[in-house]
Amino acid sequence: MIAVTHNDLHAFVRSLTKSEKRFFKLQIANHPKQLALSQLFDYFDKRAVHQTAVQEDFQAMINTAQTEKQYLLYEQILKSQRLFYADSIVNFRIKDDMDNLRLLFDKGQYKQCLKMLKPLKQLAYEHEKFHFALEVLVIEKEILVLGKSSTADETIVKITEEEKVFNLEKNLSAYIGLYAQVKQIYKQELINPFKENYPSIYLELLENPLLKWDERAISIKAQLLRHKTLGLCYTRLGDPEKREAHYLACHHLFETKDFLKYEMPRIHLEVFYNLIHVNLESKNFKRAEYYLKAFENINQKPLQTSIDIAFKYQSYLINSNLLLYSDLKQDKLLIPIAHQIEKHLSEHQSLISNDDYLVLLFNLINYYIFCGYYLKAKSYNALLFSLSDKNSRWDVQHYGRLQQLIIFYELEQEAQLQYALNTIHKLKTEQQIVSRTEHLVLQCFTNLISKNGHPKDLFSKLNAALTACLEDKTEEKINRFYINFIKYSQQKANL
Repeated sequence: MIAVTHNDLHAFVRSLTKSEKRFFKLQIANHPKQLALSQLFDYFDKRAVHQTAVQEDFQAMINTAQTEKQYLLYEQILKSQRLFYADSIVNFRIKDDMDNLRLLFDKGQYKQCLKMLKPLKQLAYEHEKFHFALEVLVIEKEILVLGKSSTADETIVKITEEEKVFNLEKNLSAYIGLYAQVKQIYKQELINPFKENYPSIYLELLENPLLKWDERAISIKAQLLRHKTLGLCYTRLGDPEKREAHYLACHHLFETKDFLKYEMPRIHLEVFYNLIHVNLESKNFKRAEYYLKAFENINQKPLQTSIDIAFKYQSYLINSNLLLYSDLKQDKLLIPIAHQIEKHLSEHQSLISNDDYLVLLFNLINYYIFCGYYLKAKSYNALLFSLSDKNSRWDVQHYGRLQQLIIFYELEQEAQLQYALNTIHKLKTEQQIVSRTEHLVLQCFTNLISKNGHPKDLFSKLNAALTACLEDKTEEKINRFYINFIKYSQQKANL
């Protein structure tokens, strides 16, 4: 029996969809401890995300709940989940058939086993479940050894087939490992981009034979993981053409191999998100809008197997709409999106990943800054930093501090503005911040708080200096995707 804490149960229950919760209640209807399980389930379902004091009527029940009762609830939820997805998730279908196959084999029903083997193996091959295919082949060989097959020569054929499947599984595992490695490096870079020489790390990874030669990927899943890994590398190396080429290759695989949408739904979402953003970055707005419309019409069924995937989809969709309509200067369309973000963040905080939550929050702050709602921007900026820690994205925290400069200046809160400036200057000495935009903005706000010039003249000078360095892709990216200081300084200088 595994140890199940209150937090474990709370997180598990909160992760369930409405349909899954209804199914669970139906499943325990005839259970001897139905009432106790239902009450305990409702407590964790209704409990607030950051609740420290619980209702009195539940407090007594939780204090007296034995470990066995908590584990029983946990076990019953797992059981209901297996039954809920028994027909829709291939893993469950194959696992169920495998159990039946092993049972028939143990009972000596070899003819029935042979009838099951072919369709079961075919299903495993179609979905590239090579580990299941190997299990089927083991049983098939055992039947051959017992002499229950029509021809003895089939043994050699099965051994050859087993070797082939083993190589496919080994090859796929290698790509899974490589993809996980690059994802980890990518996450480390987002947290602290100055810790390592990341461009050299990505360039070294590109020399890996698994990535360098496309023929090394010998299964559909391996091909997908190869292109996705290359897409990540070229994203961080700042090569938009190669980035888009590899994400387009991923997109093609998802469109032609439908099973991938069910097997790798998170990657499917990330592929769409990257195709939208690479076109936004290259100012190909029509193409970005095309992928955004396709993203809106994506098949929802593969996303319903996990509530965190469903909310990731919503986060990606809302954020992409906000960025596209900001670029297109369609302000009227931004208002409902901003309200949608607020609702999404307030209702589903515990179900959205911290990185997705902070990115949405950061973009919402930008929206309110440029609408002139500085008090609202201030409150959300404070929330952003209350949810950030040393494992949060560096860029969101860093540019969140630059947002503070605008907010405190507009609210005429000089003490807070001075503190924000001091914090950024301190971080500038500790980290290798080399952006020309950041340097110019800090210089401008330092002069503003020191009264070293008329505000209109200082903003006019800032606007001219920022415009002059727009040919640099890094500077352009900062002003388009983080904070548009060019637009802000232009407004303040009345240009």
